[in-house]
Amino acid sequence: MRRLAVCGANSSPGDPLVGLDTTFLSDVLRQDETAVALLGELADSKERHVTTALNAAELFNGAASSRHGERMFKQIQELLEGIVVLPFDRDASTIFGELTRKLTRHGSALPFLDLMIVASLLAHGETRVVTRNVRDFEKVPGMVVLSY
Repeated sequence: MRRLAVCGANSSPGDPLVGLDTTFLSDVLRQDETAVALLGELADSKERHVTTALNAAELFNGAASSRHGERMFKQIQELLEGIVVLPFDRDASTIFGELTRKLTRHGSALPFLDLMIVASLLAHGETRVVTRNVRDFEKVPGMVVLSY
């Protein structure tokens, strides 16, 4: 499996960020051709690659319920070594509450965990996410969804 460099192979800390959602990371772990090709493009870019602690937890939760759990745990740990994992912190909690209020008023609430993931990304200045879960993430004002 190709590893992402923490800041992308050609990037530096001031370069733009791109958030990697659980669907994308899962597809990379499953060696989905499209996801792996996009991983290669991202690894060669000037973009810093991030995910959230919540995405990591989703991956490990999936591994825990698999009969191949031990192997999957190792693969997930290896994949995450090359990615900055953002925390869910006080700023993310505030953004989570604000988004919940806004989206509920407009009748477009997101699943709880997806909203926490978006809040984590936004709290760290990230407005782009790579995912197959376009339907939920595109509801968030200002969030750019990169699908594959």
